[in-house]
Amino acid sequence: MPFSEGIVTSGPFIRPKVAKASTHYCNFAIITRLVPIEGLHMPDSRAPHGREVIASADAEITFATLLYRFLFFDWLFVDMTEAKNPFERHAAWQHNREMRRYLPLYLRRWLVFAVFNFGLGGVFERLLEIKLVAAWFFTWSCVTITGMLLMAVMWVFLAKREMP
Repeated sequence: MPFSEGIVTSGPFIRPKVAKASTHYCNFAIITRLVPIEGLHMPDSRAPHGREVIASADAEITFATLLYRFLFFDWLFVDMTEAKNPFERHAAWQHNREMRRYLPLYLRRWLVFAVFNFGLGGVFERLLEIKLVAAWFFTWSCVTITGMLLMAVMWVFLAKREMP
């Protein structure tokens, strides 16, 4: 397949998809050349520099990883303290602002856990009269509500256009 100014053409009306090959520097991709897409390649933010993870039907994610990603949102965001210069810091800020849209989803998930824990605390306290187990569930409902407050503050803070 010949490359012509960044676009791959193999027929008069056909334009196959093109992926950008990149190298990683400080958790950011630097585009080096264009290559044809053979599969969906996604850079893994937790992988060593230069490694890519191929997402396909054969790719296996462990249940523990799925559960962690279902409950916690930190894997979506980039650590701005690792930025070496203002350009990387701005790119990290823009990425975090884009990922902000998923925080209400996590708020709803945590709300379900808070209500569930509070309800079980009520059941154990009133119906079964087991105070220690009720205290356990009430404590976890308070921890969950604290996490929800943290998510709400992050969501509002990331709504600002300018960087802090």
